[in-house]
Amino acid sequence: AKQDDVETLRLALQIRTVDQVIDEAAKGTIMAPPRQESKRWMETWDATVNVIVVVVVLVNALALGASIDHSPDHLGWFSLEALCVVVFIAEAIFKIMAYSIKEYVCGPAALWNMV
Repeated sequence: AKQDDVETLRLALQIRTVDQVIDEAAKGTIMAPPRQESKRWMETWDATVNVIVVVVVLVNALALGASIDHSPDHLGWFSLEALCVVVFIAEAIFKIMAYSIKEYVCGPAALWNMV
């Protein structure tokens, strides 16, 4: 238990001033900041998701071109399009959960996210 308290205090000091930590400790409300491992995990998966989305965009573009010449009303083309839409929605949900709605809409990649 003592080791956990020391780790909590060490993490708290990384983003707060000593006075803030002392005040919180006196009140019994000291809290550790969120762990950074989750951010690294999200960044790794973000790159993987981006590759998957690029592949799906290419498949979608090829399917669009092929469907114009070969049975445009076939159920298979509709199914493939629906699958692509599911992947695009999943990407948006993943990025919103990973970063936040504010960063998704207003952050550095907002233009790409909205296209």
